[in-house]
Amino acid sequence: MYEFGLGTKKDSMAARTCLREASERGNVYAAGVLVSHYYRQKMYSKAAELALKVSPITEEDAKQIAITSRCLERFVRKGISVSAFFLARCLAKGLGVAKNEVEASKYYSKSYDMDPDVCAALQNEVTFQLI
Repeated sequence: MYEFGLGTKKDSMAARTCLREASERGNVYAAGVLVSHYYRQKMYSKAAELALKVSPITEEDAKQIAITSRCLERFVRKGISVSAFFLARCLAKGLGVAKNEVEASKYYSKSYDMDPDVCAALQNEVTFQLI
């Protein structure tokens, strides 16, 4: 809510706190949004560090996480997709991690595999230089 100013005033610090707490409790979607938040705030090392924890989650793991966390699987997949996309951006540009275009390509593919719509929306943001 604070991240996007939905129903309240936009507040970056409050958003970071809420997202971090939800992420620490195991909410994969919140972790993905937190990766996005870090990246957009130019906190590339933090974005890459968290994305490296979330992005390796497999499709089978996503199903299990959805069951155990009682979260819709599609939102678990969205969180993984966002994390993988921003990790790929960090790897492709060498932001917060060593530049590695081969690994970046793998994570772009992972983002698409987990949620093509999220990947397309983020790619549009890149195309229009919003991120």
